[in-house]
Amino acid sequence: MDRMRQLISERVEPARKRVRALIKEHGGRAISEINLAQLYGGVRGVICLINETSALDPMQGIRYRGRTIPELLRRLPQAPGGHQPLAEGLLFLLMTGEEPSDEDAAAVGADLRARAHGLDAVAAAALAALPPETEPMAQLAIGVLAMQRHSEAHRAYQAGAHHRDLWESTYDDALNLLAQLPALAAAIHRRARGLAEVNEPPDGLDWAGRLAWKLAGDAPLFAEAIRLFTFLHGDHEGGNIGAHATHLVGSGLADPYYALSAGVAGLAGPLHGRATQDFMRWVTPLVASGGAPSREDVERHCVATLEQGQVIPGFGHAVLRRVDPRYVALYRFCREHFPESDLVQTVGLLYEVVPEVLKRHGQDRNVWPTVDAYAGVLLRQFAVVDEPFYGVLVAVSRAIGVLSALVWDRILALPPERPKSVTTDWLVRHLERSS
Repeated sequence: MDRMRQLISERVEPARKRVRALIKEHGGRAISEINLAQLYGGVRGVICLINETSALDPMQGIRYRGRTIPELLRRLPQAPGGHQPLAEGLLFLLMTGEEPSDEDAAAVGADLRARAHGLDAVAAAALAALPPETEPMAQLAIGVLAMQRHSEAHRAYQAGAHHRDLWESTYDDALNLLAQLPALAAAIHRRARGLAEVNEPPDGLDWAGRLAWKLAGDAPLFAEAIRLFTFLHGDHEGGNIGAHATHLVGSGLADPYYALSAGVAGLAGPLHGRATQDFMRWVTPLVASGGAPSREDVERHCVATLEQGQVIPGFGHAVLRRVDPRYVALYRFCREHFPESDLVQTVGLLYEVVPEVLKRHGQDRNVWPTVDAYAGVLLRQFAVVDEPFYGVLVAVSRAIGVLSALVWDRILALPPERPKSVTTDWLVRHLERSS
């Protein structure tokens, strides 16, 4: 048994015992309240989900298993000769709750490579049958579903496995899916660009390095950028649409292929996974004429956006109340490697201007840039210019977190999610009776 699976196995019964004890002792206690505005506002801020892998702290940003982004940038294993965290190390951390050694990350990498067999033939045929203009995120969701016939969890359930024993087959599905995603994502990108397939990556290359190779061939700096990108987008607690959709579909014991496909569909929505695209479309006119714009030009662009009743994309977060640590990590990478880039300089200027403009327009709490204000800038430095493809890279990265969380949903035997819904008429009558 591999060490990651062994560590999870050792934690199964203690985790279940802990939950049983909490329910027995505190099952009647209220954890959260909801008001009418929250009910109509997407139940934002209402505590009603369990997600073991990460949580979003308003002041410190996303915490992977309790660790902050800056901590893990220093401590997670890195590729030989590189400086960015390995996806294998993040996967080990999210799956087990324990920080991995270099040997642990290497073992996970070897396991993922053993499970990778090039682009699945049925997935390749499914992509080939789609019109070339099909949205990349639709292609990704279809490609994931096309591989569902490989599901170990589905086979185990059909063979009569008890719900509480499905975590191991879910674990195998999670790793098999992760192993296949780089080839699927690269096929979607290269198909859209009309590019020929590149040679297979060399033996021993890490997961994000393989993804970068399949996208662009041998490009060490691009591999480092993709390592950073996948780490920063690897998880984002359980309440966002993509993660919640994965959990919700999985809660009905749908296998990880169905669940991840649903999560991809959730990420495709304009109000969720397209923030990076929206920011790039908004910022591109500022540098379209060549050369970084002046501070005055940037301020005029911001004010015009707000006066048109629109938001400035990439700034302001539903939860965060300080600068997103993921933004800081991308900023440092781009400033180190592309200090002369007009786009990099422009986004640096936006960091100074946008908060001031937002505060003048009455927004005084939620003014800081998020990861979306630099993710596309990073990709653009490497000529990854197809903005609809950015969501695919986010979804492939996020699969690390949502699939790890799905394994823990099975370990904890979480039931089907079934909140109660009511009509507006019911609410009106309820309010009249209680007034």
